[in-house]
Amino acid sequence: MDENFPLTLDNFESVMDPEILERGRDYYKSGSVTDLEEEDGVWTAVVMGTYEYQVEVEQDADGNLMLVCDCPYEWGPYCKHEAAVLFAIRTARKRGKPKAQAKQRQRADVRKVVETLSQKQLIELVMEQVKKDRALGSEILLRYGLEAPDQSLYQRAIEDAARKHSERGFLDYQGSRRAGHEISGLLSQAETMLNDGRLERALPILKAVIETVPAFLNQADDSSGDFSGCVSFALQLLEEVASAGDAEIRQAIFDYCLEEHEKPQYQGWDYPAELLWQASELVELPSQREALFAALDQVIERISVNHFDEYKKENALRLKVDVMKRMGDPPAVIHALLLENIHLNRPRQELIQIYIEQEQYAAARKLCLDAITLYKAQWPGLVTQYQNWLLEIARKENDAETVIQFAELLLLEGREFDPYYSTLKAFVKPDEWPAFRQKLIHTIEKEVPAWSQVYLLGELYRHEQMWPALLRLAQRSGLETIEHYKEELHQHYPDEMCDLYEKIVLRGMEHASGRDQYLKLSLVLRRMVDLGEPERVSEIIELLKASYPRRRAMIEELDKV
Repeated sequence: MDENFPLTLDNFESVMDPEILERGRDYYKSGSVTDLEEEDGVWTAVVMGTYEYQVEVEQDADGNLMLVCDCPYEWGPYCKHEAAVLFAIRTARKRGKPKAQAKQRQRADVRKVVETLSQKQLIELVMEQVKKDRALGSEILLRYGLEAPDQSLYQRAIEDAARKHSERGFLDYQGSRRAGHEISGLLSQAETMLNDGRLERALPILKAVIETVPAFLNQADDSSGDFSGCVSFALQLLEEVASAGDAEIRQAIFDYCLEEHEKPQYQGWDYPAELLWQASELVELPSQREALFAALDQVIERISVNHFDEYKKENALRLKVDVMKRMGDPPAVIHALLLENIHLNRPRQELIQIYIEQEQYAAARKLCLDAITLYKAQWPGLVTQYQNWLLEIARKENDAETVIQFAELLLLEGREFDPYYSTLKAFVKPDEWPAFRQKLIHTIEKEVPAWSQVYLLGELYRHEQMWPALLRLAQRSGLETIEHYKEELHQHYPDEMCDLYEKIVLRGMEHASGRDQYLKLSLVLRRMVDLGEPERVSEIIELLKASYPRRRAMIEELDKV
C-alpha cells in the first residue's frame, strides 16, 4: 500500500494491507481494544496482544489520520493494533458513544474533590505522593520551581524514567521506547529554550541527557533507537546552542566536549568521537587548537594496532587536518602529516585525492596498488574503493584499456551496475560492443557467484533490451526476479507471464501452509488479472478450493482476489 496515501476513517479498509486489516478486525472482535478515549480530536486506546500496546490516532481538519503504536512492527506503514483501534473508533462513532469514558469521568470526579480541598490538605496529599514517587517530586521542581533547575535534577528525572520502565534492571524494547519518550519531553523543553534564546537554561538539560542515558544503554534493548536517539538529539541541540551562543558559551561548550569525551560511560559508543568533532568545529583560537590537538594526540597514543581501532585513529587525524586547513596551515605541513600516517586508510585516500588534483597520477596509482596488496586478503570493501580510484585515474589519463579493465572488474563484483555499464558503453568501440557483451555474459554465467549472477544478467538484458533472454532468466530464477522485471516482462510477454504465474501458484500451493504464503500467491493471481486473464484466474481459484477444501485461510485470501 502507498504509505503516502491519506488515511481516513472512511477509506482505511481499502488503504491498509488486507492481512493487517484482517488481523486487526480479529483483535477488535475479540475485545482486545480497551480504554478507548477521545479528547480534542485525538483517540487513545490500549490493545491487548503479546503485551499491552498503546495506540494513538490523531485526526486533522481534513479528516486525515496519523497513527502511532508502540509495538515493534516494522514491515509496513500500519500494524494490526492500529487497524483494530480504527475499527473500534468507527463503531464508537456510529453508536454515538459520549466522548467521556470511565477514565475521563473519574478525572472529572477527582477534579471536583480536589477543588474543595484546602491548601494544607493539598500540600499533605502531594508530599505523601512525593515520598512514594521521587519522580513526581522531580517533575514538580522542574515544572514549577522558581529557580532554574540545576543539572542534577534533570539527571534524577532521567534516571527515574529509565528505572520506572525497566524490569530487574533491564530496559526491554517497550521500556526503552517509553523511557525515550519521557526523556524526549525534556529535550523538547531544551529546544524551546534554545528557540527563545535562553541558551543557559537549555544547557543543563542537554548535559544531563548526554551524561546520563549512556549509563543505561548496555542494559537496554534499544532496537527502535528511541532511547539512544535522545543522546544524538541532545548532541545536535548542543551544536545549535554553540552556533547561537556568544564567545563565552562557545568556549564553555568547547571545554565541556574535551572534558567529557574521556569519561567511561561513553566507551564502546560513538559519543567520544562526536564530542571531539563538536570541539573541533568550535576551534577559533590558538589556545583552543592546542588543547584539541593534545586531546587528539592522547586518543591516537592510546589506540592499539588493529583495523577497528585504526578507524578511531583515522578520525582523530581527520579532525586535526580539518582544523589545520580551516586555520590556514601551509599545504606542505598538512601533506607531511598525511605522509607520516600513510599506513592508515583515510590519510592514504586523502593523499590520493591531492595527487589526482595535482595531476600526479603515477604517485596516486602507486598508493592505490599498494593498498590493494595490503587489504585484498581481509578487506574486500576497501579493495573496491581503491579499484574505483584506479578507474578514476585511468579516466583522467584517457587510458581506455585500463578504464575498461577496471569498469568490467567492478561490474562483476555485483555491488553496482549502472555506473560501470555506462562506462563500458562509453569506452568500448561500438563495432566491438556485441562481441564484448557476449564475452561479459559468458563471464557472468561461469565465474560470478549465484547470489549476484541473476542481478547482473537481469540488468544487462534490460539495458540491452534482450527481452527473450530476460524472459528465460525469469523462468528459471523464480518469483523475486519476475517481480523485479514485471513491467518489461508484462509488456513484451503477457501470455508467457500468465503461464508462468499459473505454474508458480499451483506449485506453491502444494507446499504453502500459512496465511503469509497464501497472501503472496494470491498477489500473483492478481498479476494475472492485471494482464487481462480474470476468467483464467477464476478457474485456478476454483481448482485450488476443490483441491484444498480444508484450508480456510487459503480460501479467504483467494476470495479477496
